[in-house]
Amino acid sequence: MKPETPIVIIATSLTKASDQIVRSGVRIARAAGARIHLVHAYDLTMLYSGAAMGGGVYLPELLEQESAGHLLCLQDQAWRLGIQREELAGLTALEGAPHRVLVETAAAAGASLIVMGAAESWGSLSKLLGSTADRVVRAATCPVLAMRGELELPPRRVLIAVDLSPASGEAMRRGLRVLAAIGASPEGRPRTAIEALYVAETPLLEAVLPTVDPRQVEADAGKELERFIAAHLPEPRWHVSGRVRCAGAADREILGRCAEAAPDLVVLGTHGRSGFERFLIGSVAESVMRHAQGSVLIIPPRAAAGAAGLGAARAPEPVAAAAG
Repeated sequence: MKPETPIVIIATSLTKASDQIVRSGVRIARAAGARIHLVHAYDLTMLYSGAAMGGGVYLPELLEQESAGHLLCLQDQAWRLGIQREELAGLTALEGAPHRVLVETAAAAGASLIVMGAAESWGSLSKLLGSTADRVVRAATCPVLAMRGELELPPRRVLIAVDLSPASGEAMRRGLRVLAAIGASPEGRPRTAIEALYVAETPLLEAVLPTVDPRQVEADAGKELERFIAAHLPEPRWHVSGRVRCAGAADREILGRCAEAAPDLVVLGTHGRSGFERFLIGSVAESVMRHAQGSVLIIPPRAAAGAAGLGAARAPEPVAAAAG
């Protein structure tokens, strides 16, 4: 049976600023041979019932007008940015919290990837609740690409952050399959240079072993990282170099390596912590999404374990890779 064409969800605020996100999402969908589903979430304007308006206007009619207006704007953005009718899998404009609308629409559509902006949202509860991208990542069942600037296709340099856990291994495997689907090649030209970074957090080690030798830790961790990479490649053609850092917080080291190597894309999994637990111990994925200079591909736990999705239904291929 021929595999279904994958669907890429692209989040849009319908502003001129969102045009770049939509254009990037369209390029990614086309590279993967996927169809495009534009999604916009909005807040209701002040609406009044018929009784409050003297019986002349009814709330359901205003709700319908509001929805139709946003849908027309969504259609206008699609046509204005050159999205062809045959490329569209859907246009969705719904009232509600953006993260909820995106996650629910992606799940209903069986989406393979969510593309959205990585812009932060600040406020009195931002540390506890996180940005829209962070909230989407915590609930999504497919990979989430948080865009910041233009993403080169295929990416020339990719940094994959790992922690040597089984979940991290599955996230790396799924991330490589997504890379293959958008044109990254494990061999030939252009070849994507991929580095797996493992941060051995020495403060944690020193709490257990006060006399720990960082050089020995780094050497041992390097061997473990080599075995980890070999065990989680989608297929042997992929070449992923390993790098170990013995230092403090993982997110600071990942961001430091990003500043040094300037990768086109950072790939990392998340353990899916939320609420008070995340407030207490923090989130590496959230910190990297907020502060990285480039785009970040997040593989949530359910996306890493799932069999369906962009690049998950077939082995990775060179540039001609399409839907699977």
